[in-house]
Amino acid sequence: MGAALALPVVAEGDDQDDENDDYEEFEDVRSAAPVQPTGAALEQLMRSPLLKSSVEEAAESANPHAHFLLAALYRCRTPNPYLYEESLKGRVLNAAERGWVEDYLRLDPQHRKYEAHLKAAALGGVRAAALEYGTHFESRDFIELAERLTGDVDAFMMARAATTPEARASWLRVAAERGVRSALEELAHQGDAWAEERFAEQGDIHWLRIAAERAVEGGDAMRAWTWQYLALEHRVDLTRSTMAAYHDGGQQDGQFYDSDFGGSMYVDGDEGLVLPALRPADHRTAKAEAKLIFRKFS
Repeated sequence: MGAALALPVVAEGDDQDDENDDYEEFEDVRSAAPVQPTGAALEQLMRSPLLKSSVEEAAESANPHAHFLLAALYRCRTPNPYLYEESLKGRVLNAAERGWVEDYLRLDPQHRKYEAHLKAAALGGVRAAALEYGTHFESRDFIELAERLTGDVDAFMMARAATTPEARASWLRVAAERGVRSALEELAHQGDAWAEERFAEQGDIHWLRIAAERAVEGGDAMRAWTWQYLALEHRVDLTRSTMAAYHDGGQQDGQFYDSDFGGSMYVDGDEGLVLPALRPADHRTAKAEAKLIFRKFS
């Protein structure tokens, strides 16, 4: 996982204090962003030559966190060498193309440093670095390394980069539990009951209906009525049919069908949900549970 930071041996006095402050700064910067170095951490690194020197010394001592900080400092897009290579072949470039070549010559050494430090951090055991290397450089080996490692990492990014459907589903669940709505939505649309119920609890009528239907199909009358009572708290009755006829095309397209206008039509909506019988005491329990959920998300 890399060597721990060790303070250098120097003479006592102001220099020693400066060195200690410098290493304390490094620890502050490193701890500021367990998954990705933050903008504030990088700004602190850039404005302090002593701090940057300390981080570089730590990297030379194989400290993977130092490598990750330096990788973040040098992070940039992959430069395109095409016009530079064309110029070497004798192609005469216009002013705009020469500008692009200058950008390439400026970015190429920076990108090489970025890759080198990111790779060192990943191989040193920094999970977030392995994920970043795998996605930026399209390396399945490093994505698999990120899956094997432990430590903080962006769960949604892990899901997007996952090498198997099982790993993707697992990381989506982690991301959703951490509050990433996109992950929760993806799980719900895949038919994940846990994700569907999280949206139902928030009062989404579509998912309330889905959750209630699932409870009915599963023979869980208490749960079905809990969703019904929660829907009622949101002024929707799941047992009431919303089926209706609508105009299909023409000036009235999408409006409730009116036979005076005639024309083609289509039927849309939901049939009313048929809920199972429930004892009075269980109705009270279901209603109380629904009120608790409603208050939690109101």
